[in-house]
Amino acid sequence: MFKYISFFLIIFSVNCDSSFYDINKTFFENSQLDFKTKDLPVINRKPKDEWIDFLGYKVASQRGVAACSAMTSKGIGILSQLGFDVLTYKTIRSTYNSGNSLPNIVFVEQEQINYQDIGKEVKTKSKSNNIAIANSVGIPSSEPEFVIQDIYVAKKSLLEGQVLIVSVYGENKKEFVNAATTAKYSGADIIELNFSCPNLVQKDEVYLNPDLVFDIAQEVVQACVEIPVIIKVGVFKDKSLMKEVFIAAHKAGIKGVCGINAVQMRVVDEKGNLAFDQRTMAGVSGKPIRKLALDFVKCARQIIEEEGLDLKILATGGVTQVVHFDEFISAGADIAMSASTIMWDPYILLKEKLALRLFEIGAIKFGDFVLKSGTHSNIYIDLRVAISYPDVLEDLAFYILNNLEKDEIDLVCGVPYAAVPLATAVALKARLPMIMARKEVKDYGTKNNIEGVYKQHQKCLLIEDIVTSGASILQAAQVLEGSLLKIAQVIVIIDRQQGGAQDLEKKGYNVSSIFKLDEFLQILKNAKKIDQDFVVDKELSYKQRANYCQNSMGKKLLNLMNNKKTNLAVAADVKTKKELLTIAEAIGPEICILKTHIDIIEDYDDTLLPELKKIADKHNFLIFEDRKFADIGMIAAKQFEGGIYKISNWADLVTVHTISGGGTLDALKSVSNNVGFILLAQMSSKGSLANGDYTKATVSLADKYSDNIMGFICREKLSNNPGFIHFTPGVQFNQKSDDFGQQYLDPEKVILDLKSDVVIVGRGVLQAQDPKTAAQKYRGIAWQAYLKRTS
Repeated sequence: MFKYISFFLIIFSVNCDSSFYDINKTFFENSQLDFKTKDLPVINRKPKDEWIDFLGYKVASQRGVAACSAMTSKGIGILSQLGFDVLTYKTIRSTYNSGNSLPNIVFVEQEQINYQDIGKEVKTKSKSNNIAIANSVGIPSSEPEFVIQDIYVAKKSLLEGQVLIVSVYGENKKEFVNAATTAKYSGADIIELNFSCPNLVQKDEVYLNPDLVFDIAQEVVQACVEIPVIIKVGVFKDKSLMKEVFIAAHKAGIKGVCGINAVQMRVVDEKGNLAFDQRTMAGVSGKPIRKLALDFVKCARQIIEEEGLDLKILATGGVTQVVHFDEFISAGADIAMSASTIMWDPYILLKEKLALRLFEIGAIKFGDFVLKSGTHSNIYIDLRVAISYPDVLEDLAFYILNNLEKDEIDLVCGVPYAAVPLATAVALKARLPMIMARKEVKDYGTKNNIEGVYKQHQKCLLIEDIVTSGASILQAAQVLEGSLLKIAQVIVIIDRQQGGAQDLEKKGYNVSSIFKLDEFLQILKNAKKIDQDFVVDKELSYKQRANYCQNSMGKKLLNLMNNKKTNLAVAADVKTKKELLTIAEAIGPEICILKTHIDIIEDYDDTLLPELKKIADKHNFLIFEDRKFADIGMIAAKQFEGGIYKISNWADLVTVHTISGGGTLDALKSVSNNVGFILLAQMSSKGSLANGDYTKATVSLADKYSDNIMGFICREKLSNNPGFIHFTPGVQFNQKSDDFGQQYLDPEKVILDLKSDVVIVGRGVLQAQDPKTAAQKYRGIAWQAYLKRTS
C-alpha cells in the first residue's frame, strides 16, 4: 500500500490553487490538492551533437535536480519536460518510513552560512524571497512494492538525453545494499548513496568516516555491477578529511560525488524555542549555503586533479537562480543541480528561455539611453514588442501564474499601458476577470478611472513590465485602492534594481519580479549574446543633463554646478544693502545661486544691483529673484520689466506661480528670453495648497513651455525630464519647523532621497555665527549626496 505521497506534485498550478508548497500542511495533505500537468511550456534543448558524456550516458545538458525535490514518478516526469536532464529520485529506504512529524520546513533569516557558523543557531522568519529554508523531514520512504513500480514509471517518463539517479539510504550497510538493489532492479541509471543526512538524529554522518565510506561503497558497487554508483556528501570543514574520503570512495569503485547536502544548524523561533519540536538540529539549505557549496566544488576539483581520481562532481546547494547552474559548472562541477528552489520554482529554466527570446525579438537594446526616470543607461528594455510574439506572451503569462502566492486572486490589472496586453494574456490563461486602471480620468461618457466590472474589496493582481522608480505602479495601485480594491500582489517582468521595488514594499505592497536586471544580463552573457560583465544604470550628471536643457539659463546653471562643484543656493533674505553685499561676498565661493527678495531691502537704490552683479561675476554664481509672479499676463509683464526694480535687467532666474495659467508665461517670455523661469509646484510652508492636482498641472504646464521653464520649486523630484531642475527650499540642519509653519528638510535627504537638484538654505547660513563656514558645510554635504546618487 502506498503510504507516502510526494508533496512535490502540488507545486504545478495553472489549474491549482497555489504554486507554492504549503509548509503548514503535512506531506499527505499537500498531496491531496488537485493538479494537472498539461500545458507545460516547451523548453529549448541543445542539438544532439552538443550533448555531453556523463558516466556512460549521453545527456542533453549539465542541469539537474538533486534528491529532495522530485519524490515520485510524477515529479520526475514533469521536471524532465521542464529541461532538467539529470534527475534524482527522492531518497528511498529498504522499508517503509513515515519521516518526521510537522513542522518539517521553515524559512530562516540567515543570508549566508560560513564555516565558523556551522552548527550554530539560526532563527526562523515568516517568509523568504531568496529560498532560505531549514528542513527536518527525516527520510520518509514508501513501501518497497510502490517504490519499485514508481521508479520504473519514472524511468519510462524520461526524454532522450536524460538519466535517472535513485538516491538510497540505510541505517547500516545491509540496508544500504538492499535499497541499492531495489533501485537497480527498478531501472535506475545511476545509484546515489546518501551518506549525508543532517536532518537525522545521529552523531556523525557516514561521509565523515573514510573507512565507513569505503566499506559500504565497495559492498554496494559489487552488488550493483555495471551501474555507476555515486555518493552524496555534506560540507567538509577539514579539507584533508575531504581528500581522504574522496580517495576511499574512488578506491571502492565510486564514480562520482554529489555535494553538498543541507548544513546542520540549531534552528529556533523568534522566542528562542526549537523550531522543530524536540529536534535540536535541522538542515539549512537554499541561498545561505551557496558560498559553502561553491567552495566545495572548487576544492573537490582540486583534489580530483591533484590525486588523479576518476570522479565526477555533481554540485548542489544554493542554486536559486538559473545563472547559478553555469556558475557551478565554471567552478568545476560536471553537473549542477537544484533542490530546495525547485519546491518553489520548478520553472526556473523557463526564465532562461524567456530571457533569450526577449533578446531575440529586440525587447532589450544596448546603446546610450535616458530612461523615463531620468536615469542614464546603456541598456533599454521595451517589452511592448512582446505583443507581436504570442509564444513570448504565453510563456510570460504561464510563469506569472505559477509564481502567485496563496492569496486568491479575483481580478487581473495591467499598469497602463505597456503591461495591459500581458495582463490580458494572464487573465485569459487563468480564466480571471480583467480590469484596467486609466492614467487619465475620462472627461466624457461615464468618466471612469477604472474600466471593467469589479466589486469593492476584491483582490487584484497588478502586473507591470518594468519597475525602476515604481511611480507608475504606485499610481495604478492608488487608482485601484481609491475604488476600495485590494492589491494582493504586484508582479513585474524585470526589476531594474533602482530601488523602486523596495520603495513599494516599504509602502506595504507585495512585489515580486521574474527577473532582476543583473540576472537577466548574466543569462545573456552566459549564452554569449553580450560580452559586458554588467550594464549599470546611472543617473545623469549635471553636465550630461545640460545637453537636455531647452532653456539656456538651465543649461548655464547645470554647467556652473558641475564646474564649481556646488548645488547650494542661499536665500539672502536681509533688509539692507550692506547685509546683502556682505553675505554675497562671504558665501559667493560656495554657492551656485544667491536668492533675493529685492523688495524687502529698506535702503534700496540704483547702486545695489551693479555691485551685486560684480560679486556674482567674481565668484561665478547666478542671481535668483524670488518674485513669484502670479498676476495676469499684462500686469506680470509690467512687474517684470518696469517699476523701480526692473527685474528683467539683472535677474538670471525668477519664480512664477501657475495659478494664472500659461498667459503669464507668454507675457514674461515676451519681455525677456534670457531669464529662466522657475514654477512654484510645491511650497515648504505648512498647509500650502500647492499640492496634488495643482502640482500635477504645474508639471504639465512646464512641458508646454520647456524652452523657458528651467525647473520647479518643490519638495521632491516631480519630473523625469532631465532638462528640468528641481529646487528645494526650507533646508536646514536639526530643525523641523519655525513659528510660522516653515517645514525644514535635511540637505542630504533632499538630494539623495527626494532626488532634488538644488538645496536652498536661508537661516541655516544667515543666522550662523560664521556664515561662510556654515555655507561650506551645507555645500559639502549636498554635493557628496549628489555624488553618491549619481555614482
